[in-house]
Amino acid sequence: MTDLLEIRFDRGTYTFPLPSSHRLPIANSSKALLVAVTGRDHGSGRNGLGEYLLFCAEHPGESIRIRSITVWHNLRFCHSVQIAYEASSGDVRTIGGRATGNYGYYAYEGGRSTPSVMTMGNGEYPVEVRTRQGDITDQIAIYTNIGSRPGRTLFFGGNGGGPEPLDEHPIDRSRRIV
Repeated sequence: MTDLLEIRFDRGTYTFPLPSSHRLPIANSSKALLVAVTGRDHGSGRNGLGEYLLFCAEHPGESIRIRSITVWHNLRFCHSVQIAYEASSGDVRTIGGRATGNYGYYAYEGGRSTPSVMTMGNGEYPVEVRTRQGDITDQIAIYTNIGSRPGRTLFFGGNGGGPEPLDEHPIDRSRRIV
């Protein structure tokens, strides 16, 4: 029986066999893995994937962990997310935008946008991110592997919008979000 890996990326789920050798590009490069699994190059789009892949390439052989997640939000909406990644050498890179434009209904309804930081403890990592949304992301919920079931959970933003269909499934604590 072949061991399989599963990657959920960009609202898609991709299942593929484990690489047959640690020398294959997909075993050593996050970028090569995503291209092989999804069939397309994801470049450096607005989701920060290109910056994350570059950080990984700059630290070959090192483990990369999420050090903290900062969500810019008010009482009703989420405006921006920043993730600080840390390599095992101690180098840290923050990826993602900071909410700077306070314009229009979504910026002011619910108060001014302020940052909230979720710092990961030793051995802690996100296992699930869920959202509620309509025209804009109303809420972001981040679940980790540490703590009582389903782990530590922080909610940012408000309660408007609707949940995503996958939110009906239980949280899978065996996954690790990068």
